[in-house]
Amino acid sequence: MHPLHQQIQKLKSFAGSPGEFWIELLGNLRQLAGAETATMMRVPDVAAGRDWQPLSRENGGIGPFSEGWRLLADRASEHGVAHKEHRLAVSLDAEGKPAAVALFTLPEKADAQAIGMMLCAYSDLPDHFLRNKSVDSGDRKAARFATVLDLGLTLQAGEKFGQSGMQLCNELASRFGADRVSLGWLRGRAIKVAAISHTEKIEKRAEIVSELEAAMEEAIDQDDEIVFPPGEKSSQI
Repeated sequence: MHPLHQQIQKLKSFAGSPGEFWIELLGNLRQLAGAETATMMRVPDVAAGRDWQPLSRENGGIGPFSEGWRLLADRASEHGVAHKEHRLAVSLDAEGKPAAVALFTLPEKADAQAIGMMLCAYSDLPDHFLRNKSVDSGDRKAARFATVLDLGLTLQAGEKFGQSGMQLCNELASRFGADRVSLGWLRGRAIKVAAISHTEKIEKRAEIVSELEAAMEEAIDQDDEIVFPPGEKSSQI
């Protein structure tokens, strides 16, 4: 068994984005094939009017997607694998149909047919990756739904609005490890702080309350999150 086999198989449960997955997959397949260059092309979608599109490149890629490469990619998407001289194309499937075609420039003395058959063993990796992504997404949605139900029960437990609001803030602070959670309520055109976690009585004229209300009003005006201090790659205000 090739030393890269286990490394490639691990991509079935790859935790990164689909874009990162294609980059990792192409890099590993290029090493396995001993190819000089490689390019991953997304298959066309006639209904969407989309032609062949590059997903990732290795060592600068195969160069221009010429008519010769296009014909080879078309054959691979139909038959699983295609080669001509030192050019090789291997189809990669997802949801029962070709999703991408990996194109390789091989050394002149390489056995393109044997390498193609070897790489075909990994043609279902994108399908496994997407299935695992779907399961993870479903689990996260279920967890969020359970959280919403729990918070709904917390709100119902309070007899008055202020009491329910504080219980909601307390629960959110506990669940997400926050030092403080505040709830604002829109009254007319102004926001008023209605509840603060672990605070029985709110001093309406306190400076911190005024600052919270100003931040809440700014968030509504901007229709966006306000984050402070901002993260290095944060796009929020």
